[in-house]
Formats: sequence, structure tokens, C-alpha cells
Amino acid sequence: METAAGFVLLSPAPYSVVVQYVPQRALGRADTDRLRGILDRRLPRHGGRPPRH
Repeated sequence: METAAGFVLLSPAPYSVVVQYVPQRALGRADTDRLRGILDRRLPRHGGRPPRH
């Protein structure tokens, strides 16, 4: 899930426990775009902002 503040990676349902949080302030613009691309290709999205392509 992507929020305005960062990326929240959750474990699979039915548990949906937060596994990792990556604040966007810790990444540069290029790194944010790269991480978003990797997550879009590899993981399903659940809520949050829609992908920006």
C-alpha cells in the first residue's frame, strides 16, 4: 500500500500485518519511482493511492 507518507508492505491476507514501512522522505525521487515500479510488478496493491505511470 502506498500512502502520502510512505510505502507500507503487508503480509498476505487474512492477517495483513505490517511487515515493512518505507518512508518516502528516506528516498529520492528516482528511488521512489524505482521502488514503486518494483512493487507494481511484483506485488498486488491494496488500497492507498493508485499507481502513477
